[in-house]
Amino acid sequence: MSRARTLLVSTLALGLSLLSTGCTPALEALTVKVLTSPPGTANVGNARMQLTEGTGVGLKILAFTKDPSVRDSNGDLPDPVDPSHVKVTSDNESIAKVFHVEGGIYIVTATGPGNVNLIVNSTDTNGFIQYGVQVVAQ
Repeated sequence: MSRARTLLVSTLALGLSLLSTGCTPALEALTVKVLTSPPGTANVGNARMQLTEGTGVGLKILAFTKDPSVRDSNGDLPDPVDPSHVKVTSDNESIAKVFHVEGGIYIVTATGPGNVNLIVNSTDTNGFIQYGVQVVAQ
C-alpha cells in the first residue's frame, strides 16, 4: 500500500473514531439544591457537602453539559440534562446511601462517619461528575 493511501486510511479511521465519541457531550457541571433541612449539620457547597451521621437530606441534583450560570448568545441559560436519564449513586453505601425519588430529586442518608463521593452520570452524556460528602459522627 502506498504511503498516501496508508495516510488516508489512517486519517479516515481516526476521523470515524472521533465522530463516534465526539457527538456526545460531556457532563460539565451540577447544581445541588437542598429541599429539606436535616437535623444537625448540613453544609452544601459547589463541590461537596457535610452531613451528620444518622441524618438525611432531600436534594435536587441537576446535571449540565455547559456551565449553568453562563447565558448563550440569545441570553438563555442552558437546559439541564433530562433528569430521567441521570443516575446518582454512592461509591460507599456504608457511609452514605442515595435514594432516587423522581426527576432530579434524591434523598441522601448519612449511614456512617467518613468521606464518600456521589457519582453522577447520564445515558445522554460522556463521563461523570463526583460530588463529595463528608459524614461526621454525632
